[in-house]
Amino acid sequence: MSGRPHSHNHTILALSPHSVLPHWRVMSVSWDALAPGESILQYAARRRHVHPLGGLGIPLFTRDGDGLHPRQLVELCGAEGSGKSEILLGAIAACVTPAAFGGAGAEAVILDADRKFSLLRLITLIEDRVKRASDPETVVRQCLSRVEVASIDSAFQLGATLLCLAETLTARPAVQLVVVDSIGAHHWVDRATSGTEHGQTSVQQQIVCRGMRELLARQPVTVLVAKPSLTGTTMSKRRGHDRNASPHDYTPQEWRGLVSRRYVLLTDEYAQSAHHHHGQDGISHKLFQRIHPPSLPAAWVPFSITNRGLC
Repeated sequence: MSGRPHSHNHTILALSPHSVLPHWRVMSVSWDALAPGESILQYAARRRHVHPLGGLGIPLFTRDGDGLHPRQLVELCGAEGSGKSEILLGAIAACVTPAAFGGAGAEAVILDADRKFSLLRLITLIEDRVKRASDPETVVRQCLSRVEVASIDSAFQLGATLLCLAETLTARPAVQLVVVDSIGAHHWVDRATSGTEHGQTSVQQQIVCRGMRELLARQPVTVLVAKPSLTGTTMSKRRGHDRNASPHDYTPQEWRGLVSRRYVLLTDEYAQSAHHHHGQDGISHKLFQRIHPPSLPAAWVPFSITNRGLC
């Protein structure tokens, strides 16, 4: 009788609606057998080996050359309408699209704290990527099966969910992208209920930081986080403006220490005038600037959002 385990399936049960964690759909995780002479540690290392996601065809990430890598936390900062959620959806679409259509063929987890995740928009972006497939509808369904969405109701639940992912993603090596939209969704509620003063770290923030730290340390995933501007300050690219200045940061120092890259996004008249020759309807012009790490040169770079996605 062989000592090698046979292939079998493990089922992750959905949590109770009354749990502190969000409700997850029931899914099966397929385990393959050990290779001949392979140890448990070698098996685990093989299962968790992932390739970098690269730029995913997104202007922000392709401009950096080496794209996105595992264990990176990337922040997208900006006011409402600056394109943060659109960039996240574009990254998800590229992540779950098969390699034959320019994607990564991986899985993605979305932590929807703002409760504004648009399935219809995601389907539109995926359809555009796979329109040359012999059976586009089937390919789109396959892509959507690689997406998992969890609705987040509080900062405490966000932290608990991140801790849960740090444990459970070991059994799900296909997950390469985790998206949080947004980190500031419950900021004012936390401030009002925690009793902490401005500049102090609340218990909820500590839990979120711990969850993110554990996730990045234990799982080779890339994390993209939208961080809205909450101060009401309007950012503009006018002459004389300090373009290296960071918007007011309401996240604690521990969180900022985890960030690998930080981008500032905004809508700007300059971007519109620079792209006036496009002339199509439905085009929204934006700018982005990478401000972290500060050792790299920073410059405002225009990009556009169309019905087909980012360009």
